[in-house]
Amino acid sequence: MSDSDDPHLGIFSTRRLRDLGHSTGVVRRMIADQRLIRIRPGWFHVPSAHPDAIDAVRIGGILTATSGSRHHGLWTFDDEKLHVLVSRSASRIDVGSPSLQTVRPVCVHWAKGTISRTTPVAEPLQLIVDSAHCQPRVTAVAMADSALNKHCVSQEDLRVRLPRLAHWCDPSCQSGTETKVLLGMLARGVKVRSQFAITGVGRVDLLVGDRLVIECDSAEFHDGYHSIRDYERDHELIRRGYLVLRLEYRHVIDDWERIEAIILEIVRARRHMWRTGVRARGTVFSL
Repeated sequence: MSDSDDPHLGIFSTRRLRDLGHSTGVVRRMIADQRLIRIRPGWFHVPSAHPDAIDAVRIGGILTATSGSRHHGLWTFDDEKLHVLVSRSASRIDVGSPSLQTVRPVCVHWAKGTISRTTPVAEPLQLIVDSAHCQPRVTAVAMADSALNKHCVSQEDLRVRLPRLAHWCDPSCQSGTETKVLLGMLARGVKVRSQFAITGVGRVDLLVGDRLVIECDSAEFHDGYHSIRDYERDHELIRRGYLVLRLEYRHVIDDWERIEAIILEIVRARRHMWRTGVRARGTVFSL
């Protein structure tokens, strides 16, 4: 039994072990051989299981919100807390157990009904719902945008469960940094479009007004440029008269006030608009 690329993160419930065809005798031998380790009644893990998932099950629930989103491949801002979803009917919740894998604050979320008995991670829609209850709006929206972009949830699902949050969501956003800049500009009343297509260049992350292009690099690329194509695209945009502002992850997350001030200064000076007689060469494609 291996947890390599295992969406269950090396966690096995009694039900899942049974579904996999393991008899009670086989499970007992695996426990004796320490190939399986008991977490709590009905739940086990392999030695290399994810520590967050072990802790969530030991507490009495499953991972949710920002603690579970990355396991679905959703974009997430850093959060030091361990978020655990537990059943409304749960009677024993142990957030202070000395046997937890990591020492960190625990945020407990209460499910309206029962929770999964086969997986240690909540479903994408539940992750977003729980994040909306305890995280800044930008974090929940970034997660929702990512889920929409990956087709993990539908806009209708969000409108039903989180109508206020759904109003801010944009499925074309491809990173949390892009979402944060977009929300920041909209909050300031600045016209901005996401994934705008410019003839001869391709799609840019954000276009403010007619000519201010903002490219938002995600956490994986700290140098600001991660391919020769980025340089060439910027050169072509500048040749065509666009202003290009390329932001690293740290600019958006740690230095947003300064960056926002720069953007607003450009907007107030009307430098984001074409001069009279100059026509934009961009084309809006419906998504």
